Amino acid sequence: MIWEGDVRGHWSTEASVSLSLTEAWATMRRSGSCTALTHWLAETGTGWEHDKAVLRPLSITLVAIRDVDQAMVSLGHFSLGDHVDGNGEPDQEFSFIDDHQDHHLFAAPGFSFRAHLYLATHHNAAGGTLTHLDLEVHRYETREDEDYRKGELRSYQLRYLLTFLAGGQPFERAEAIRTMEEWL
Repeated sequence: MIWEGDVRGHWSTEASVSLSLTEAWATMRRSGSCTALTHWLAETGTGWEHDKAVLRPLSITLVAIRDVDQAMVSLGHFSLGDHVDGNGEPDQEFSFIDDHQDHHLFAAPGFSFRAHLYLATHHNAAGGTLTHLDLEVHRYETREDEDYRKGELRSYQLRYLLTFLAGGQPFERAEAIRTMEEWL
């Protein structure tokens, strides 16, 4: 779960929010609930087939919660997509995609927004770690019943979208959609 107050200082780039997994990983490791993951992170030079075998059973459900009224927005239920960076290196990154390919955070005629997650890991023989999780929201345009990725939302656009999804007044909907249509 992402609490609004927990991410205020974590808008790491113009297009994502980066969530530290240090505490979560320490808790999982102490509990002994993820032994395969613990052993995998202690290995260096892992290959994609081994990475897939360990990460495929892992799923991530992400929910954003607004501080002021605890309004919740489901960002999705994600599973391993692909290896993104650092194949065989100590520092690696993996994409996680929403299990429901047709799930959109928001869709209107001609465009939609989808969440994408990137899991960063550090492999070390002394005990590796899940370092952080990056959340990006991508905009897609629909043409001839096909979705085409047009780019990522900037941090202010992501904040606007999450605020809109957490609830607004019905009379604000048309103006909000016009605003989102102009992005990218």
